[in-house]
Amino acid sequence: MLEISTPGGLSTDSDGESLTEAEQAQLERERTLEAARTQAQRLSALLRLSAELGASFDEVDICRRVVHGLHDTLGYDLLALLLVDQATGDRVLTASVGFEQVPSRLRPGQGLSESPLLDGKLHYAPDVTQEPRYVPAIGLGAEVDLPVAIGPEVLGVLIAESRQSHAFDQDDFEVLTAAAQQAAIAIHNARLHDQAQRQIGERVGVEAELRRYQEHLEELIEERTADLTDSEKRYRSLFDGVPVGLYRTALAGQVIDANLAQVQMLGYPSREVLLAASSADFYVNPEERAQWQALMEREGVVRDF
Repeated sequence: MLEISTPGGLSTDSDGESLTEAEQAQLERERTLEAARTQAQRLSALLRLSAELGASFDEVDICRRVVHGLHDTLGYDLLALLLVDQATGDRVLTASVGFEQVPSRLRPGQGLSESPLLDGKLHYAPDVTQEPRYVPAIGLGAEVDLPVAIGPEVLGVLIAESRQSHAFDQDDFEVLTAAAQQAAIAIHNARLHDQAQRQIGERVGVEAELRRYQEHLEELIEERTADLTDSEKRYRSLFDGVPVGLYRTALAGQVIDANLAQVQMLGYPSREVLLAASSADFYVNPEERAQWQALMEREGVVRDF
């Protein structure tokens, strides 16, 4: 019987015996499936964010939607989006979430977030306490700074911080980069729309461009939704089809999902009844669940348990 627990890693329970090669291969397949599922969820969240941004023509509202979307849907704690004041070169705080305090304006030469404005690239400080140019907002942890840019023109910078050092990885960089690119497109479109409102003659062409962008976005969402649906069907088919009991739990013990083999193995009448149980009920010795949980919290992953 295999137990898969999220968040925090994977563990196995084979009644105290070492895993066979088949079980190890199955566990690796489950890891791959879980990674694919997480990636699909992130893609879905980014597509929803893109659709929301495309519906707004107010750049302040766009910035708020970006930081709150990343915070509420994807779980990033500390976010800020600053736009460049073309007259002074200052970075002006337009939207933020999670910070107790954050400077409303950063001048040239101040802060880590100036680097993306200079070279148009992502910059990562895994430990801001080691960065003399860091402008304290929280005072510790890691920071990612990304350019919000259309081609060579940098419109602003997206900042993501964590209270923990070394908190971001390549997956985070990809998600935040995609969000920064979506923000840049939406802000650019909002400025085009504003310009069209002020000039007689250019409005028709700009609005046509905006409609084409919206139609393309809707087509993209339909395609990605179909891909996600197919991915979910393949995941469920494999999950339910293996002859090994599989279930996913939260660390507190709540059963999130279980396959048919697990339902039959434990003698439950249906998957729904099993999902109402606690994974602690699956152990002959309940103390083993506490031992497993302590290892999971300390190590982040448990194997051969």
